[in-house]
Amino acid sequence: MRKLLAALAAAAIFVSGASTAQASVAQAGTVYKITITDTGVVYFWQRGTRDAQPSCSASFPGRWAFSTNTLSGQAMLALLLSANASAKPVVVAGKGVCDVAGDTESVSYAYIDD
Repeated sequence: MRKLLAALAAAAIFVSGASTAQASVAQAGTVYKITITDTGVVYFWQRGTRDAQPSCSASFPGRWAFSTNTLSGQAMLALLLSANASAKPVVVAGKGVCDVAGDTESVSYAYIDD
C-alpha cells in the first residue's frame, strides 16, 4: 500500500506538468476539511504557513483546490486521504491561479513530509 501511495504521489507531481512560478507554497502542516463536490473538485485546508498567496484566494488563505477529473488529481486525493488518516504533515505548492475554483488557489503538487 505504501508503494502504491508513493507511486500516486509521484504521478501527481509529474503528470500535472504545471509550473509553480510565482505561486504560493505552504510549509508542512496537516490537512483537514477535505471536501469533494459532485463535479470532482476537491477543496481542503492545510495548517502550514503559506507565502505569496495570489489575490484570487485571499478570502480563504488556508484552502486549496484541485480537480479529480485527471489522473494527477486522483493521485493527489489519495495522497491527501492517506496523510489525513495518518496525521502526517503535507507540503503544498500552488499554481498561482484560481482556475479550478475562482476563490481558491489551485494545487500544482503536494507531498507527505515525513
